[in-house]
Amino acid sequence: MFRTNRTARLLAATAASAVLLAACADDPAPVDEPVEDVESDEPEAMEEEPEEDVDDADESDEMDHDAMDVEVTAETLRASLNRLLQEHVYLAGFATGEFLSGNEAGFEAAATELTQSNTGELADLVGSVYGDDVREQFFGFWNSHIDMFVDYTVALDAGDEEGQQDAVDRLLGYAEELAMTFETLTEGELPAEATQPEIEMHITTLAAAVDAQAAGDADAAFTNLREAAHHMDGMAEALAGAIAAQHGIEGDASSDLAGVRSELNALLQEHVYLAGAFTGQALSGGDSVEAAQNALLAGNTEDLADLVDAVYGDRIERDDFVQFWNSHILMFVAYTEGVAEGDQEAQDAAVADLQAYGAELAQVFEDLTLGELPADASTPLIVEHVTTLLPAIDAQGEGDAAAAYENLREAARHMEGIAFPLFDATVASL
Repeated sequence: MFRTNRTARLLAATAASAVLLAACADDPAPVDEPVEDVESDEPEAMEEEPEEDVDDADESDEMDHDAMDVEVTAETLRASLNRLLQEHVYLAGFATGEFLSGNEAGFEAAATELTQSNTGELADLVGSVYGDDVREQFFGFWNSHIDMFVDYTVALDAGDEEGQQDAVDRLLGYAEELAMTFETLTEGELPAEATQPEIEMHITTLAAAVDAQAAGDADAAFTNLREAAHHMDGMAEALAGAIAAQHGIEGDASSDLAGVRSELNALLQEHVYLAGAFTGQALSGGDSVEAAQNALLAGNTEDLADLVDAVYGDRIERDDFVQFWNSHILMFVAYTEGVAEGDQEAQDAAVADLQAYGAELAQVFEDLTLGELPADASTPLIVEHVTTLLPAIDAQGEGDAAAAYENLREAARHMEGIAFPLFDATVASL
């Protein structure tokens, strides 16, 4: 199926190992404060920290590196930011979709993961660079625009055009405030005029997905949601570059190397979220089963295959990769059918197939990296991926929305454990 060639050249740069800030480690600091309601038409801008807290380069630089488990580069920072920002989009889209479908429990579960877990990790990352006070301010400030999206969705569902326009106006005002916040925090390294269009694009693309959800156009909803998620890498690139320049962090967030690293990490995470959307729709009898399947197979898999083909050149046959990768998605489908029918034997058979697939994929990675990533080293990582999604499917089948979203997010976050060693090994194989 796959063929290797030690003289093959890569058609695109790949990445060295990516690491996360301690704030994005497996056990982020808990977030206890509730999301405050927005009480005015304009978001409250983050207060500028005292000069000695924000502007002391030596103190900030010491905090940067002491707070990290390992050395951080501009490239790894971009990948970390993109992962969290993409997750923000998917969880927001899931929350609005649950609300518009009338699933109150699903909405509350998705919103909790969005406003507490995801926002908490983003705030932790910001705090690891700029301090605890900025972290607390950022947490509330970031969640304020999520409240505005909720207001937009509620107004859209009620046919309240005036309410929709009010929410849009507040969101655009927030875009200006957030851009100014980034300029202040980075001490001018990221000018507001450079990021405001990116933030406004985030708002309009996600709003288009919500509009499609309300209109019952599932295909357009997933298309727009994927576009909104993919767009976040532009913001991650700009932020990572500015923070790196401000604090003397090595690397180039805008390099081809950084782009490939960030894209692969994001596509693997997206694979999990779209798989979860598909299984959730299938188990609940939703109207978006086919659209979710198309987004997963015709969208994410094809994009992933394009990237793999570009990175590994003639070490791999693109069509073979597509067929091989999609085969494990069919195993998840078989497991989901077993859950729906209460067929434990079918579930056990699917699990066995998934575990066997993990070993096969590990061998593929060994071949692609010319032995730099031994199969016995990656097999446990891959098997963990194919089994961490199963609890989310089980929870979906039981109608436990809170457990389903919590487990889905855990499965998605696990993907970086596969992506980063693969980066290291690929670079070593050049």
